[in-house]
Amino acid sequence: MEYDYAIQKNIKIIAFIHSNPDNIPFGKSEKDAELRQKLQEFRDKVATNRLVKFWSKADELPGLVALSLSKTIKTYPAIGWIRANETANPELYIEINDLRKENQELKEGIDLNKVTTNSLENLADYNDVIEITGKHRFWHSGYKRDVD
Repeated sequence: MEYDYAIQKNIKIIAFIHSNPDNIPFGKSEKDAELRQKLQEFRDKVATNRLVKFWSKADELPGLVALSLSKTIKTYPAIGWIRANETANPELYIEINDLRKENQELKEGIDLNKVTTNSLENLADYNDVIEITGKHRFWHSGYKRDVD
């Protein structure tokens, strides 16, 4: 599934296949015949239309991986192929951290306001009907009268 996903996403693949899997001791290989067949089908799939590095002894593998990875990084630069020390300016990390702290303080302030607002009694709700009584003075074109 991982291999198929990489193909689908057009991710560069470096294939390392044992040059003679029949020489691998049976105890270090797949014992179930059906699973051995699936493994062979996968090996064939990986080796088709792809650059493959074959190895026969385990001590060859680290060197092949290091050389192939280095060459792939140089040949196909991509996101993720950069060193961690080259990622961003340290000032950006400081600014991001400051913004994170400010965000946390604002969230705490919102939570504090919720507690304060919820603790007040006799506040009207959005759908509550409120009756107001009193007097006001009505003015119209110089005409004045009191209204209850």
